[in-house]
Amino acid sequence: MRPTHKEAEVRYQNHRELTYEITLGELPYQDKKAISLTEITSSALNVISSNFIEKQRQVDWDWRFGVESYRKRYPNRFELALWYNSTLCGLSLGRPSYAGTRVRLDFVERIPGKNNPLRGRVTPICVTAYEVYARLIDATEVRIVRPADALIEYYSSLNYRYVQGTGTDMNPSYLYKRLEP
Repeated sequence: MRPTHKEAEVRYQNHRELTYEITLGELPYQDKKAISLTEITSSALNVISSNFIEKQRQVDWDWRFGVESYRKRYPNRFELALWYNSTLCGLSLGRPSYAGTRVRLDFVERIPGKNNPLRGRVTPICVTAYEVYARLIDATEVRIVRPADALIEYYSSLNYRYVQGTGTDMNPSYLYKRLEP
């Protein structure tokens, strides 16, 4: 018997919540007690909608539409809002591959500005969370899909290897990291 969408949603929500907890424990930062990881709430979507000025963004991505779409299609998705006390600092959204052997980090965005208390730490925290989530669901690889050209070197410094795709939806460029069992 196949689980229903609702049953799968509950199961993976538990995995996401456990991921947030484990990730916080693994963070090396002195101020990690001020950091919290949550699902992408309506409050987070309101903050991100009001905070972005188009010219500050590298990619024009509608978070509200994207989150709604992922929630309908992928009960096993991984969604993440990063907070510092009550300040939203970044969002990320991804999902496992259909076979469940890989987890894709599809979108990550930092709230712009020099006043973001997690500036310089949003991506490392997201990557750590995706790796934790992948292990929890028995995936063996994390992929960062369609990276901005300017970030390939940065992701490579996090021990991810770059694969040049053809640029099509079926064969995008990505970086990957195989996880130790």
